[in-house]
Amino acid sequence: MAKARKNPSKKVIKPGQEIISSRADNLRKALYKTSEEGVKDLFLDFAEVKTVDPVGLAVIIAAHNTLKNAGGKLTLINVSDEFFNLFRTMQLDRHVELQQIAKTPSR
Repeated sequence: MAKARKNPSKKVIKPGQEIISSRADNLRKALYKTSEEGVKDLFLDFAEVKTVDPVGLAVIIAAHNTLKNAGGKLTLINVSDEFFNLFRTMQLDRHVELQQIAKTPSR
């Protein structure tokens, strides 16, 4: 289940481990509610995400389109290397800002 932290103009949503068809409706509702609240900067936290299916991708793209049309922005944060590479291959990074998980320098 998606969890959100409150802030008038910014919101972070943590979708959990799976953004898949069987759970997409919960995320879609959370994203829609965010849009209705007038949030302009939405951050989707991928820290715990392990799986994204095509329906999940469609929900993310729809959220981007809704926010963009309202003058807002969707940013995916804490994106693993695997998802970062996938989203770049799909050219999703041309539309949605991606922020990878911060890595500590090795010594």
